Amino acid sequence: MASTTRQRSGLRGVGKLRRTLRRLGPEATKEIRQPIEQGASFILGDMLSLVPKDSGDLARALDKRIARDGLTARIGLVTPSKQRDLFYARFVEFGTKGGQVTARRAGGQPYTMNVPARAPTPFMQPAFDLNRAQIVRETQTAIRLVLERVSRQGGAS
Repeated sequence: MASTTRQRSGLRGVGKLRRTLRRLGPEATKEIRQPIEQGASFILGDMLSLVPKDSGDLARALDKRIARDGLTARIGLVTPSKQRDLFYARFVEFGTKGGQVTARRAGGQPYTMNVPARAPTPFMQPAFDLNRAQIVRETQTAIRLVLERVSRQGGAS
């Protein structure tokens, strides 16, 4: 099940690969950053085309962030304040069953509200799924080229 705050690539060994690539130096990671940034832009573009635009707040809040090392991208509600303020994004993505919900206000006061049933309108997971194969393919190609170049040079760049 996907989360509105974090979607993993589903690939094994990514953490180990990132550590290895970081040891090769910034020149190596710079070459890999380009397909990561491009893939994040594709996913964000598809999210923006799929997200319901009732008020437009959710669409305006969608963004992408690339990690300093260039090997990771976060796409969607990328800041804690956006995740908090637009908590309903998960209701849009996954739908709601409907019924009474009891929650607490910031001051600790409980309150009950009726939440209507709502059909899911997925926009995050489909955007990821549409682009995953291409991003993986282009990133693998970039990694392979970097590793081949580094191995020809006999060590880190």
